[in-house]
Amino acid sequence: MKRILTGLLFVWGSFVSVYGQQVHTGPHVKLEGSQSNVYVAGGNVNVTGEVAGDLIGAGGEVVIDGQVKKDILLAGGQVTLNGASQEDVRIIGGEIRITRDIAGDLNVTGGEVRIEEGVHIGGSLLVAGGEVRCYGTIAGDVYLAGGDVQLYGEVGGNLDVRSGNLYLNSRVNGQAKIITDKLSLGDEAWVGGAVSYWQRKGKVDWANHLAEGNEAKFDDSLKPRYAKVNWQAQVKTAAQVWMAYRLVAGLLLTLLLGVMFPRYFERKTGVMQNQPGRSFARGMFVFLGLPIVSGLAMVTIIGIPVGLVGISAFTIAATLANAATAVLGAYEWERWSKSNWSQGRLVIASLGVFMGLRMVSFVPVIGTLATFILAAITIGHLLRRTEPPVVTATEPADSSDLV
Repeated sequence: MKRILTGLLFVWGSFVSVYGQQVHTGPHVKLEGSQSNVYVAGGNVNVTGEVAGDLIGAGGEVVIDGQVKKDILLAGGQVTLNGASQEDVRIIGGEIRITRDIAGDLNVTGGEVRIEEGVHIGGSLLVAGGEVRCYGTIAGDVYLAGGDVQLYGEVGGNLDVRSGNLYLNSRVNGQAKIITDKLSLGDEAWVGGAVSYWQRKGKVDWANHLAEGNEAKFDDSLKPRYAKVNWQAQVKTAAQVWMAYRLVAGLLLTLLLGVMFPRYFERKTGVMQNQPGRSFARGMFVFLGLPIVSGLAMVTIIGIPVGLVGISAFTIAATLANAATAVLGAYEWERWSKSNWSQGRLVIASLGVFMGLRMVSFVPVIGTLATFILAAITIGHLLRRTEPPVVTATEPADSSDLV
C-alpha cells in the first residue's frame, strides 16, 4: 500500500510540475525541431527533434527519435526509444523497445521488453515484464523480474534475477543471485563474483562459466521464498497489481476522453450544479437499477436482447465513470476559476483531478463513498439533455422612434 501511495504521489507531483507548461495533444502528434521541456499526449506520438529538458509523454504508440538531454517518463501501448538520453529513463507500456544509449538508470515495466544490441546503459537496469530480452551493455547493477528472460551483453555490477525461465549468456562482472524455474547457460555466460542460485530441477553445471577460484552455490534456502505458496502474500500482490492496472487504465481513459471529446465536455460544463439530486438519481439507476432491470429482462427469451443492451450500457458507464468525472471536473474547475485554458492544460488538469480522486478513494469508507457519489452525479449529468442557450428576443423598434 505504501508503494502504491508513493507512486500516486510521484505521478501527482509530475502533473503539478508540468501544469502551466505547454502541452502538445491530439490524435496524431509529431514534434520536430529543437524543444525545451516536452509534455505530449495523443493517440500516436512521435518526437523527432532534440529535447533540451525533460520529456514526459503518453499515447497509444510512442516513438522518440530525437536526443533527450534530461529525464524521460513515458507510458503507452507501444513505446520505442530511438533517441539517446543523457539522464534517467522510466517507461511503462505493453511493448517496449530501446535502441539507443541511456546515460543514467533505466526502469521499465511492460509486457514485452527488448533492449537491442549495442545499447549502453550508464547506470542500473530495473526491468519487470512478461518477456524480457536484453542484448545491451549495462554499467551498473541489473534487476530482472519476468516470465521468460534472456540476458546477453555485459553487466558491470551485480545481477539479481527472479523469473520463470532464464537464459543467461552474459558476462557478469559482479555477484549473481538467481531464482528461477529453469536456468540455462549459454557459451558466453560468465560470472566474476559469488553466485547463489536456485532452480526447480536442482543444480546446474557452472564449469567454464566462473572466474578462477569462484564457485556457484545451489542455495536451497531460496526455494521457500519462491516455491512455497503464501496465500496472504499472493492476495496482497494480486490486489496491488489490480490497483496499478486500474490506475494506468484510468489515466489512459482520462487522456482519451480529454483529447477526443473536448467539445462534448465543454457543452456539459456550467450547469452541473443545477439539480444535482436528479443527476445523482439517474446515476444511481445506471449503477444499481440498470443491472437489476437487465437481469430481470433476461429471464425471458424475448427480453434477452434488451438485457444484453442494458448490461453493456452499465459496463460502459462503470468503466468510464471515474475518467469522465475527472474530465468534467477539470472543465468545471476552468469555468469556476474564470480561466481560458488550452486543450493541453485541460487534459493535464483532468489527469491531475483523476489522481486526486484516486487518492481520496484510499480513505476508508468516506473516500470510497465520496468518489462513488461524484461518479453517479457525473454519469447522471452526462445523460441529461443539454438545453440550448436561451436567447432573449429584442422587441422591434416602435415606428414612432423611426421618425
